[in-house]
Amino acid sequence: MDDDVRRAPRPHDILWFQDGNVILKTESFLFRVHKGVLSSLSSVFRDMFEVASVELGENEDSWQVEMMQDPNEELPLVSLVPDRGEDVAHLLRAVYERRYYMSSKDNQPFDKIAALLLLSTKYKFKDIRRDVIEHLLRLYPTTLAKFDTVHDEDILFYRMPRWGCHFKLLKIARMAGADALLPALYYSCADFDAATILQNVGKSLDDSSLKTLLEGRELLAKEIRGIMWIYLAMSESCILHHFIPDGFTSSDLQFENPHPSSVFDTTDLQDVSGRKLGDRWPNRICQTCKPALREQVDKERERIWESLPSYFGLPGWDALRKGQKD
Repeated sequence: MDDDVRRAPRPHDILWFQDGNVILKTESFLFRVHKGVLSSLSSVFRDMFEVASVELGENEDSWQVEMMQDPNEELPLVSLVPDRGEDVAHLLRAVYERRYYMSSKDNQPFDKIAALLLLSTKYKFKDIRRDVIEHLLRLYPTTLAKFDTVHDEDILFYRMPRWGCHFKLLKIARMAGADALLPALYYSCADFDAATILQNVGKSLDDSSLKTLLEGRELLAKEIRGIMWIYLAMSESCILHHFIPDGFTSSDLQFENPHPSSVFDTTDLQDVSGRKLGDRWPNRICQTCKPALREQVDKERERIWESLPSYFGLPGWDALRKGQKD
């Protein structure tokens, strides 16, 4: 069989409407859809149907409009190459099928989420883009309190463990200009060891994002190590005032495993929460002093989180949140 025939795009099984008045062409599928539907939701498609070709902002992409002979009438055919047929199908099904993409459901295929974010951005389907970003912000929140509630690396997001999403989503969010997602994604990627980070170079990380990640990771680790000094100062004060008068000896008050140097050698703020530190070495903090320790440590954790965007060269949280709403 001739290669050109074998690879010729075919009408999509679902997205081929007999009353459609335009055909979208990709390398694998043809989609017979409705100009009015697409134009009402996408300013790019609206402009595309009005002129022969349209350029996308700073991108070099353009669409070629040609006439295709239909058995009953001539229909305009718009080439969307190089967009993948499967990705365009995700976008169009989200347009036509109310329940195809539901932002409340986390068990959807990763490829669907990626396609919807990238193509809704490219073609300016503002409602779909907003829904996808808000969905992702629920999983990668902008507040520490919310992040702590979803920070379980083994739970399934998009049919894969959460830790398997971080680098892929970082790449996609950067491509889509979804800046509100970037601090939490960089933060999540920073928790991997250097070898794992380097394995993602060329796949999810380019030179720029690698540099940003490594520099931010170092700043974050330095800030978290500062919490150790808060713990040591408050625990030593507790020892002097509450343990030694009760007859404890210096050997009774030595650090049990793990040693503080390993506990605070982390980029994960959850590892150094006030609750965890208050319970980790019970021979150093009494029940009376625990609430004050937790308050002071969590106040410092919150300060570090509020500064998180700056570690990765991003605007502050307020500006990022405002940009997302705009």
